[in-house]
Formats: sequence, C-alpha cells, structure tokens
Amino acid sequence: MPAPKMRSLRSIRTVRSLVDGRKARSRAGALLELSALATEKELLTRELDRWHQRKREIETRLAEIAEKEQRLEVAAKAPPAAAPAPGAVPGELKVKSFEY
Repeated sequence: MPAPKMRSLRSIRTVRSLVDGRKARSRAGALLELSALATEKELLTRELDRWHQRKREIETRLAEIAEKEQRLEVAAKAPPAAAPAPGAVPGELKVKSFEY
C-alpha cells in the first residue's frame, strides 16, 4: 500500500471551485455566491488562526531548547568534579546505621 500523500495548505478543500465556476446571473445567484465566499473566508481565517497558534508553540519550544543548550554547554565546559574520597567505590552509597 503506498504511503499517504502529504498535504499542504493549498490542498485544503474549499468552495472556491464552486464560486469561481458559476456567475451571478440573478440576485439569488449573487447572494449564493456571497454566502459561499463568506464560508470560504471563514474557513481560511480559522486555518490561519490555527497556523499562528502552532507558530507560537513552535517558537516557545525553540526558545526552551536554546535555553537548555546554553545550560548544557556551560555544564560541559565546567571543570570535572572533585575526585572521590579515598576508598570510595563509584556508585556505592555509604549509609550510617542508627540505633534507637
């Protein structure tokens, strides 16, 4: 089965083909065409609003990534941590026992 074809903003179905295909020959036809144009305008406006919201989300995430990159670069350039205490085994925690 072939992969689904990628869609773009231009492939969004609108009523544009219906509006452009007919001419307003009467008052009723003109009103119908105006209604179709208003519907298309509303659809495209909503799509643009969604695009602006997504753009803001992407910009916010890019800013977070840049901030994290800066912190990690500083950490990567920092001098290595102090050597472990003599006799310490890496990864092992010493726990003191408490008597009650």
